[in-house]
Amino acid sequence: MFRIFPILGVIFISLLYNGLSANLKLIKTFEMNQLSDKLFNLSYSTEFYNSKNTFLGKYYSLPLQEIVLQAGISDTNSIILEFESADGYSMLFTYDEISKSISAIPPVMLIDKVVGSVGDTVKISENEKGIIDYADLDKELKIATVKKIYCQINKLTRPAKLVFNSFSIIFPMDITDRRWMTNVVRLKIYLFEK
Repeated sequence: MFRIFPILGVIFISLLYNGLSANLKLIKTFEMNQLSDKLFNLSYSTEFYNSKNTFLGKYYSLPLQEIVLQAGISDTNSIILEFESADGYSMLFTYDEISKSISAIPPVMLIDKVVGSVGDTVKISENEKGIIDYADLDKELKIATVKKIYCQINKLTRPAKLVFNSFSIIFPMDITDRRWMTNVVRLKIYLFEK
């Protein structure tokens, strides 16, 4: 008798998935390696801490909502996002789940680890035509901490090196890292047609 319940559950989930997928239309696909420069330019330096104020790392990060807004989709109420990792794992979200209007601390994508630190002096040079090159100043300002995020998690269940790396998705409001995703390679945006 009890062996039937798992089978019925699998059949129900399969029917539900097939019913939903018939109403989903793929409208955009983004490869993260092709977007890396654009995402880096939009990102800002962020320090991450756990609920015990232990420093977890400093990374360039960007709210997931900003990545979707870069796609230029006007009707965000009808979209579903699918993030795929290099190991074949995928997660689906509605736009509301990643929106700043729903969560006090929305999920973020880590773009890259911050390397270096801002010193007390930044030297700006000028070229032979007397034009000042602000590239060094821009680089130092990008390193400066812009935001601190205090995650609600007490302790990571996986090594920090595995969780905190480029193209990882962090859910700061979660009390566990089960939903956190690493090595995201692709974002697919679907339109849910009613």
